[in-house]
Amino acid sequence: MPEVEAIVVPVGGAGLIAGIALAVKTLRPDVLVIGAEPESVPSFTAALAAGRPVNVAAGGTLADGLLVPQVGVNAFELAAKYVDR
Repeated sequence: MPEVEAIVVPVGGAGLIAGIALAVKTLRPDVLVIGAEPESVPSFTAALAAGRPVNVAAGGTLADGLLVPQVGVNAFELAAKYVDR
């Protein structure tokens, strides 16, 4: 899709967004990669603020795959490098 300007990716443990961001930014550095996470489980946002994965209190969400109280260390390192803020 040469005309794509942005990709929105759901964030749980950060593995999916890390892989997508790495692939997209390698091929098209100009494309925005935006993470979307439940307000009740802001594990990626908290990790970005702390500069490392941290544990957050997990609230409820309809998307069980996003109910991850702490992002993965390796996934965070990749995602933090490539995801647009």
